[in-house]
Amino acid sequence: MCQNVSFFHFLDTPQFLSTTMYIICLIGLPIHVIGAICIIFKTPSQMNSMKWPMLNLHLWSASLDLSFGFLIVPFMYQPVLAGYSLGILNEIGVPAKDMYYLAVVQIAGEKSLISEVWSFLD
Repeated sequence: MCQNVSFFHFLDTPQFLSTTMYIICLIGLPIHVIGAICIIFKTPSQMNSMKWPMLNLHLWSASLDLSFGFLIVPFMYQPVLAGYSLGILNEIGVPAKDMYYLAVVQIAGEKSLISEVWSFLD
């Protein structure tokens, strides 16, 4: 019984979050590369007008995954709006305001591209 409690306690630690995010990022990186290759080389000719917006959106999404899964890795405290970074940028001493700026720009860039792609579909 005591071992189960310690295991579940480990699931709540920042170390577990950062390790899990690093593993997910390493698994996702080749998938993003394959996705970009498929968009570039396997897009049908009927979709040529959508090829570059779709690739742009894919690259923004991949960069967002890379930054949140490897570079920043935010650890949030749920009862309050607080948290800190567990990522590589924190380890090399990048200020929190710069990491926050990077995250906001990537989220805004991806969201604006989503609306751009949807406008092509209408």
